Amino acid sequence: VTLDTTVSTRCCTYLKIAWRLLRRDYDVLVATGKPVFFLARALKWWHLRPIIHDVFISDYNTLVEDRKTVAQGSLYAHILHMTDTWSCLLADAPVLDTENHIQYFRDTFGLTHAPLRRVWVGADDELFRPQRTSHSGPLRVVWFGSYIPLQGVEHIIDAAHALRDYGDIVFELYGRGQTYTFMRDKAAALALTNITFNDHLNNGN
Repeated sequence: VTLDTTVSTRCCTYLKIAWRLLRRDYDVLVATGKPVFFLARALKWWHLRPIIHDVFISDYNTLVEDRKTVAQGSLYAHILHMTDTWSCLLADAPVLDTENHIQYFRDTFGLTHAPLRRVWVGADDELFRPQRTSHSGPLRVVWFGSYIPLQGVEHIIDAAHALRDYGDIVFELYGRGQTYTFMRDKAAALALTNITFNDHLNNGN
């Protein structure tokens, strides 16, 4: 029942997106996520609008090389490699966040001539901006995540180790995930007392 409901919900979502695409009351289309991008590309014969593809990450790199949840050389790995490649080749402007990321795509997927463009990741400074505070007590360095290798929690632990003699700086890590046990063991091996590991926060906490 849950599976059927999920599939039904997704189908309704993509039908709504398709209907929105067919209206053609826009000048440029920005697609995030491969299902939405390939749907937009399949309907381009009708809407005839340029498509900016917010590539964001490589699924092949994430699942095969980083998390290693998909076996190298498997059918699924080849599919991920293919969709990463063709989503960039078929977009009018595929965008990534850094020059190094662009170079990875060129080297890994052979995208020598694809029009890959860099757009910095940022935040709306109308919502996120420095504020004065009367906070007292130690400086709290707080991190929330899921401990996937990409998040580089080991570097946070290295920073805590480098600052271990500064009693007014403490590190608080929230979350669980793939490398959680390894990171706790690393912090224990360094005998760090300025870092704490916490579960995910629940609503209201």
